[in-house]
Amino acid sequence: MRNKFVNLFFQDLTLSLKIIAVAFLVVLCLLLNKATLHKELETARLRRDNALAQELARQIPGLEKKIEILQEKGKIIGILPRKINFVLSGIFIKDGKPIALIGDNIYQKNDTINGFTILDITSQAVIIEEEATKQKREVRLPK
Repeated sequence: MRNKFVNLFFQDLTLSLKIIAVAFLVVLCLLLNKATLHKELETARLRRDNALAQELARQIPGLEKKIEILQEKGKIIGILPRKINFVLSGIFIKDGKPIALIGDNIYQKNDTINGFTILDITSQAVIIEEEATKQKREVRLPK
């Protein structure tokens, strides 16, 4: 009788712990989804605001240059696309993976250079993303 009671108690305890674990995982998934959704919404807002600022900068004489100067000084970020101040010199395959020769340095996918992240390296270009604005651009090999 006592053994049966102990077995039932542990079965009930095991079931309760499983339910708690599942509930914890559900809450964790909801929190992660909420954080991802919040980040996606913020990126969309940033892109919309940047597009509006870029259009205004083109319409008001001299504003675009002033914004560029402020961005270079680090006073503001992400309004106008940053100028790419590096040159893609070559693309090679090393150990089956593409690598890019930029200046005198070698870069791979996911490396960062001057505020840009390398997203992909193709046979003719490097796809980069500006960290501040999440704008994607392509740097091609010179012809």
